[in-house]
Amino acid sequence: MEEQLAIQTAESFDRARRIYDLGGHSESYARIMLTSSLIRDVPKGTKFLGKNDAGEEVAGSSYEDYETGTEVIRVYYETSEFCQVGGLPEVEVNLEGCFASNNVIEIGETVIDENEIFIGTSYVPYDYSYEPISDNRNGRTLAGF
Repeated sequence: MEEQLAIQTAESFDRARRIYDLGGHSESYARIMLTSSLIRDVPKGTKFLGKNDAGEEVAGSSYEDYETGTEVIRVYYETSEFCQVGGLPEVEVNLEGCFASNNVIEIGETVIDENEIFIGTSYVPYDYSYEPISDNRNGRTLAGF
């Protein structure tokens, strides 16, 4: 944002305002559209696994609680370090750690036995789509302070 302000043009002030309002580096999340609705409730913090465009694993967690039947969900990235979009200028956007635009995301499900003892986590796959430039956002922005 400081770099944009230092340029001191109308366009750079607009870019700085977008960064102020939309962020770019903190609490990055993806807003994804599932091709089929959730078959169970997904509590906030549930683990998600997906792939980036290079086929590398990308991890995240549920932004909030989602009920069975939901088709649009938000997933916090495990780290904001590698998926940086928000209001950043195009030359600063980093999609390396973002989910691929159309792929499969796996949603974690806690497995417990009949004695309610944790056994592990299984993952349920869902096809999804989203637009990495417009659907990756930030949960924390300067405007939010």
